[in-house]
Amino acid sequence: MVLDKAWELRRELPDDPDWAHGEVAKRFGAELQAEEDRAREDHEIEMDLNPRRNFYYIAVDPARDTNEYVLEKYAKLRAEEGLCPLGGRPLISQLTAIRCAILYDEQNPTDPTDKRSKRWTHERLAKKFGLLVQKARSVGNHPSAPPKSI
Repeated sequence: MVLDKAWELRRELPDDPDWAHGEVAKRFGAELQAEEDRAREDHEIEMDLNPRRNFYYIAVDPARDTNEYVLEKYAKLRAEEGLCPLGGRPLISQLTAIRCAILYDEQNPTDPTDKRSKRWTHERLAKKFGLLVQKARSVGNHPSAPPKSI
């Protein structure tokens, strides 16, 4: 809103943005405060109607509670909300992902022994960097694939 008011008064205000911001705040202070109060009330109403999910407060006593205890409590809270348990494939670092992408996309000449294949495959990159690779199934063998016409 300050920027809108500054734009309206652009001919009267100097080129210094800090001074212009202060001048707008002086001239329209009450109006700006009313707008901020309205926005705060709207936010409170929105939060009452749609409370934040995945925000938990778990009381922890560092002298008594272990990491496993806290993670177990967190998992129970997520289960109560019907959310999936934590887990899945381990994350890889961004640097490793970028290195793999560069090797696969840009530094991937054909294999000297077999001109039909490239030097870096997904499986070779996974083996080199110690990553997990999921093999893709053929679409024709997938249960949701449409039946083959005769």
